[in-house]
Amino acid sequence: MKYVDSAFFGEDLMRKLRFSYPTKIFGSIYFEIDENGDPYFIVSCQKPTVGLFGAYDVSEVIIFNPADGSSEIYEVSETPAWIDIVYTGTLAIEKYDWYGLYSGGYWNSVIGKVDCKQTTDDYGYITIGDDVWYFTGVTSISSDESNIGFIISNARTGEYKFYPVVGAEEYSAMSAAQGEVQEKGYVASFPSLVNISGEATYIMVLKDNYGLVKLYALVNVEQYNIVATGSTQKEAVEAYEKLLRENGVETPETEAPDLETETHRVTVEDVIIVPTNGEATVYITGDNGNVYKAIFKNDESLILIRKGDKISVECIATDIEKIYTVASWNEDVNE
Repeated sequence: MKYVDSAFFGEDLMRKLRFSYPTKIFGSIYFEIDENGDPYFIVSCQKPTVGLFGAYDVSEVIIFNPADGSSEIYEVSETPAWIDIVYTGTLAIEKYDWYGLYSGGYWNSVIGKVDCKQTTDDYGYITIGDDVWYFTGVTSISSDESNIGFIISNARTGEYKFYPVVGAEEYSAMSAAQGEVQEKGYVASFPSLVNISGEATYIMVLKDNYGLVKLYALVNVEQYNIVATGSTQKEAVEAYEKLLRENGVETPETEAPDLETETHRVTVEDVIIVPTNGEATVYITGDNGNVYKAIFKNDESLILIRKGDKISVECIATDIEKIYTVASWNEDVNE
């Protein structure tokens, strides 16, 4: 790359951009690569939307090639889809704060402040499809202990979506997670928002003084006394779902798929037990060349199967040919 911010004279990135676009007001500059792996600097251009100098917003995007110095300028709505960031997270939440404060009029923002809203003090990132979105909580200006909802904002297009979910704001959830393991002195990261069993839930990691991840924590948004931790995400989710049931939170029932079972009568040629993640999977090879697998803890009678036994297996076909999941088994009395 020839034009970068550490170069000198005419090859300095900002100098090159200023000579090419002398009247533009530059905002953020991000380095990105396109679908072919070619490097570009993505430069947002801003203009005031209130008066001469107020409420700067992104108006155009410059795509600058640092290898040859060429560039193209686009309207925000025409920005290529491979670009991830045009709007910064700071600008995204600042714009919503303007809307939340002034949507009821200027005097309302000064005197009554009826229905005035603001974002919480920080924001996180989520990905939806190929796009990066910022997310943050929304709270009333008169309250800083609970959220009235959440917004997500597209980092490329500036699109906003609002989700009305009343509950704890992010820092209250972080404190709740830290309080669950307060004797360890772990510190919670800024959370992300996820949907678990139909419940809006904060998920975060708990780190020690060296910045190492020690635990995962889940905190219910509406009832932030419901806190679950685990050394893995799976353990944390299982503990969290158990707490939801214990606290009487209704979760949608998941219907078991209607899978067609088959009955196979085989002579056992081999039995292998493989321990995985605290469980044991039993693999039974039949004389027909098929392999039948089952979780040992779900059926301890599997330990009774020996080479040469003739068994009848109720099984379900998997995506892999000649491998079946065992639903039930018994000795073949019709041999």
